[in-house]
This record gives sequence, C-alpha cells and structure tokens, in this order.
Amino acid sequence: MAGHKTQTTELIGPVVMTVLGPISADRLGRVLVHEHLRIALPGEEFDPRSRQSRRSVERLCELKEHGLGTFVDPCPMDLGRDVELMAEVSERSGTDWAIAKDRRSSAAAAMNQMSGLE
Repeated sequence: MAGHKTQTTELIGPVVMTVLGPISADRLGRVLVHEHLRIALPGEEFDPRSRQSRRSVERLCELKEHGLGTFVDPCPMDLGRDVELMAEVSERSGTDWAIAKDRRSSAAAAMNQMSGLE
C-alpha cells in the first residue's frame, strides 16, 4: 500500500487544503463529502481498539481501486476529530482527506456572509 507525497511545487489555480497540505483542485477526482474516518465519544481513549488505522487503510485502498480518492470529513472536534490519524491514514492509503469546518463556525460564517459582514 504505497502512500503519496504532497505537492512541493507552487500550485496554480484552485487549491484544496488537505490534512497533508494543499493540493490542486484538478487532482480531486471523485469526492465523497460526508465521510467520517472516526467518531469517538468522551472516554474512547480508554478503549485499546480505538485506533484502527490498519483497517482504515485497507478499506480506503479498496475504495481507491474503485476510483475514489478524496474524502471530506465533517467530524466536529467534540466527536473525536483526530487530524493526526487522518494524516497517517491519508499518507498510507494514498487518499486525500479534507476536514470540514466545525458546524458552529460554518453557520456563523454563512450568517455573516448573508448579512454582508464577510
């Protein structure tokens, strides 16, 4: 399962920020926009099975074989968002992961934009 490297050259045109850094929007391909790599409630750190990166990598490699390679994880911070795990899985599986903003900040930004404040 070969990983991938982030682009190190200057990007021209639209870019998307992923857990491994910015990538060209042209590289996105088919995108799944509401995929939780992990959801965890308080106390999950006491569960020895909570970090299942090997299984995640295997599943993502299967999805990549079917033409899927970019995912957006909308998990808010209070449901166990783990950016380090996402970066590890992204690197090992060769998939790209973007993180959606927390709902509260996105809702506030939308309201500001509609009211002309942004």
